[in-house]
Amino acid sequence: METDLGKAQTFLEQKENKFYHIFQFLPDAVLLIRTSDKVVLDINAACEKLTGYRCEEIVGQTSLKLVFFLDPDLWNRVFEKLESEKSIRDIETRILCNNSTIANVDISIDGIELDGQPCYLAIMRHIKTLEATKTATASDRCGY
Repeated sequence: METDLGKAQTFLEQKENKFYHIFQFLPDAVLLIRTSDKVVLDINAACEKLTGYRCEEIVGQTSLKLVFFLDPDLWNRVFEKLESEKSIRDIETRILCNNSTIANVDISIDGIELDGQPCYLAIMRHIKTLEATKTATASDRCGY
């Protein structure tokens, strides 16, 4: 007979597994960043696809030093603002992809707790994708 502790542990493992699959399946690029030192803890496959950088090249780096952020001053201002606000939405900026192209992105960042430590959940959406979604939504409303 499984103990209550064993059941709780199984439940938590299943919940973590679900979260990981959702995280990896999201179509938007996602970075998990530790609040205290701004180190990237994890990224999803969409982040690799958007930036062209592999997970191993990003995870463990300080987010302020990531080569694809073209405006480091913007990130300093964003992190300062996040000290007083829980989240920031719709920051339009540009990133440098590994293939030397520039992508326009919309970034939203929210404070979360992960394994007992405060973190940021940063979501980057390629603006080309965002514009296509807006166009499709407008077409849906028009009955096309």
